[in-house]
Amino acid sequence: MKNERRKDNRFDYTIMIRVNNADFMMDEFTKNISKGGIFLKATLPYPALNSEIKLTISFTEGLGEVRAIGRVVYIIGEEEAARRKLDPGIGIQFLVANDIKKLEDLIFELSLIKARQETERFEKKDS
Repeated sequence: MKNERRKDNRFDYTIMIRVNNADFMMDEFTKNISKGGIFLKATLPYPALNSEIKLTISFTEGLGEVRAIGRVVYIIGEEEAARRKLDPGIGIQFLVANDIKKLEDLIFELSLIKARQETERFEKKDS
């Protein structure tokens, strides 16, 4: 289901992200990413809704890492996730990033990959 509140396209992308604040630290995998934020597949404990958290995003594509501050804007617990057939986790909106250019470069690359995949799928359908 498409959420009309989103202004940026999301791309399926799995990388490990370290999340921490004053109360905890966790390493979780992303489900998707956009210029505006990420969704982390995560289980309890979750950071509180609307809490600010620090993120360290380590890229495998040789882009290094980006440190960011984000806000937890969405939580889907395990029971709700099972009922809705979704992954449990948290949606995080980026507030500040030390190297926004790296994030933008990654999102651009992901958009090219997605466009290529859709073109290939369309061409296979027509053949």
